[in-house]
Amino acid sequence: MPSAAEVGAIKQMKNAAFGGNAVSQKLKKGDYIPEIFFIGQIIGGDDFNVNQDGLFVEAYLNYGEDWSLFEDDNLSGPIQTHTAYSDEDGLHVFAHPFEYHFACKSAQGWPKLSIKVWRLDDLGKFDNIAYGVVNLPCTSGSFELEIPTWRPMSGWSEESYNFYLGGPPKLQNSDPVVKNLDQRKFLTTISSGTVHIQCDVLMKSFQAQDI
Repeated sequence: MPSAAEVGAIKQMKNAAFGGNAVSQKLKKGDYIPEIFFIGQIIGGDDFNVNQDGLFVEAYLNYGEDWSLFEDDNLSGPIQTHTAYSDEDGLHVFAHPFEYHFACKSAQGWPKLSIKVWRLDDLGKFDNIAYGVVNLPCTSGSFELEIPTWRPMSGWSEESYNFYLGGPPKLQNSDPVVKNLDQRKFLTTISSGTVHIQCDVLMKSFQAQDI
């Protein structure tokens, strides 16, 4: 059993090895920077009325001014999945990964994903057939997210053209999806299919900053 003097000497040696009394100093509130990881994948999509045509998804990240993204060229940029064809259950499997690492100052402008669904027919024609948006989870854990999608709906003549020849109505820009939400009230839309996302969330120092 070491004596009190020996214990004191050991503590002094540890403090000297780790920079004096720095280890024993308690971090202040401003020393904690809230960080969050979103790690997951776009699993697939179903209930899209595309017969045997292929589907792929484009996804874009939107977040507020109080958020800073640690960019990774491979996984944190805009997403475009491969073109998938439905399996026997009607699911178009994408399994496309993503990973976002943020530092933030507040919860305002919480990140969200806006998506566009594209169809590729057997003649090689591309059509933007659906839009959707989802807020990424705001608590730690593992989540299964569903994005209900929609598209603009026009008059009966345009809908008849779309039914026989393809080419549904499209938005001129994506502002009504994530930015100028007041514009949504001027849209007439029709439901489309569902895109499925799996997302794991890791949070650091949010409680320390009362976020």
